[in-house]
Amino acid sequence: MEPLMTQHTPSLPTSLVEPAPRSADAGASRPDADRRGRFLGLQAKIVMFLLLLLITLTALTSVLSGARLRGALGEEFGTKGRAIASSLASVMPGYVSTQDLSQLQSLIDEYAKVQGVAYVLIQDADQRTIAHTFAPFIPEELQSGAASTASGSTGTAPSSTGTAELRYRDPESGALRHVSDQRVPVLAGQLGTVRIGMDLDLIAAQARQASTSLAIILGVVGLVALLIAAAFAQSIVQPVRRLAEVARRVGEGDLSVQTTGRSNDELGVLARSFNTAIVRLRGMVQTEAERDQERQSREALQANVSAFLDVTMDIAEGDLTRRGEVTEDVLGNVVDSINLMTEELAQTLRQVRGASVTVTSGSQAMLQTTAQIEEGTQATTEQTARIAQQARAISQEIGQMAAIARASAEASRRTLAASTQGQQAVSATMEGMNSIRESSQEAQQRMQALAVRSEEIGQIVETVSHIASQVNLLSLHASIEAAGAGPAGTRFAIVADEVRTLADESTLATARITALVGALRGEIREVAQGIRANAAQVEQGYEIAGTAGASLREIGDLAGITAQLAQNISGATDRQVSSVGEVSRGMQDIAAVASTSQLSAARAREAAQQLEQLAQTLDSRLAHFRLA
Repeated sequence: MEPLMTQHTPSLPTSLVEPAPRSADAGASRPDADRRGRFLGLQAKIVMFLLLLLITLTALTSVLSGARLRGALGEEFGTKGRAIASSLASVMPGYVSTQDLSQLQSLIDEYAKVQGVAYVLIQDADQRTIAHTFAPFIPEELQSGAASTASGSTGTAPSSTGTAELRYRDPESGALRHVSDQRVPVLAGQLGTVRIGMDLDLIAAQARQASTSLAIILGVVGLVALLIAAAFAQSIVQPVRRLAEVARRVGEGDLSVQTTGRSNDELGVLARSFNTAIVRLRGMVQTEAERDQERQSREALQANVSAFLDVTMDIAEGDLTRRGEVTEDVLGNVVDSINLMTEELAQTLRQVRGASVTVTSGSQAMLQTTAQIEEGTQATTEQTARIAQQARAISQEIGQMAAIARASAEASRRTLAASTQGQQAVSATMEGMNSIRESSQEAQQRMQALAVRSEEIGQIVETVSHIASQVNLLSLHASIEAAGAGPAGTRFAIVADEVRTLADESTLATARITALVGALRGEIREVAQGIRANAAQVEQGYEIAGTAGASLREIGDLAGITAQLAQNISGATDRQVSSVGEVSRGMQDIAAVASTSQLSAARAREAAQQLEQLAQTLDSRLAHFRLA
């Protein structure tokens, strides 16, 4: 609204306007009443209403945003915990089957480094802990199951997936920890359970930090909005106050005041109507002398206007420290109003400058907060990418395990068939070995009989050799006697020579027979020893064949069991492949949510940068004005 303009015109005669007499008490009490009116005036009420509305909206926004953020973070942490637990559950059968607990411990130590993971606990089918990340011991609450469980927790059976909120004392620091325990069974609980504890205190801290930052930002923005609203209320209330002041002075009989209503709103119409009424009243009481006095006043007014133009030019150039001289003519009220407007404008600009500084600091804080949120979402995206990559690698390994399990099942079936054929071959071999054992025993008996006969032949040969030597000796004696008998013993000598020749041949024959019998005895002994060795080897082979048959039967049984287990492992690995695929898809969903959060944080950061640039631009524009 435009400021008031005063003119020096005669006041109404007392016959037309008789102001009510004011006592000293009434005059003294008017400033107090004016101060109370200003304190409880329209502007104060508007500002108080806006302030209460701003405080209410800020509190509601902070509470609702904090609750929503806690819910979103809790859902994100729960999804992350279930994904990690499912990933561990999918790779755990390989480590358990190979009893490679050191590699399993190294793996869960790596998972424990993921942001938000409080602990990793792996239990077997009997609920015995086989690997964990606590130091130096597992909390008693987690061992005995005495930890407090929040309402709304889902199943905690070893063979089912579940979530529970737990509180326990940290064994290292002694602090009370609040976690969300994610439980995932391994092979439907046959190999145990994987438990992942997600830190809910971290969610609460992040929610509190975000709520505080949001409250500060909303407070700064609300303060700027409140200052703007106060300036707007001032622009509405100030003309009303001036119009009320003019009405009061006109009511007291002073027709030298006048308002200027150049606006097209209701206040402008009211001010122009009020001026028309003042002019009509002024025309009713104006005289010739008053017109002369008015002419002189106009000349003085022209001089004052020229002087005031210099001041207004300086003010237009931005020097808000300049003030016009307040005179007694009609320009006095205008100068006074302009001086008041300049002072209020300077005060408003000082407040706006302070608000711009506050907005700058608030936007910087908002930039820091959005940067932290963006870093957190980026870290979450990277972690989910790594986990998804590990899940894909695990899926490939599980696929290879499934192929190996199928090959093992086929090999086990072939082993079962081979063991059956081996049992049949061993049975035939045992029958053949039994026949060989009987034949070797019979041969050994015959060789023993042959050795006995060879001994008898040797004795006979010795007897024949002894007889031949005696015959030879007798033939020698006969030859001697025949030679002594002369011609009568010639025939006898010939016979004796023939007998001696036969005896010599018999001696040679017995010698050869003795050599042959000796060689035969050696060969018989060697053959007997070979037969005995063969019999021992046949007996040993028979025992080995029996053992081999029993082993083949056991191998057949084990091959059947192995084939069944390999088939079960193949089915389980196929199911694990699908489970890992679901985990991978879950990681992709988490990555998409994190990317969306990161994009939102980036947009918030851009908005904060724009707000900071606007505040800096406003501050640079305000630097044009000279305020003190």
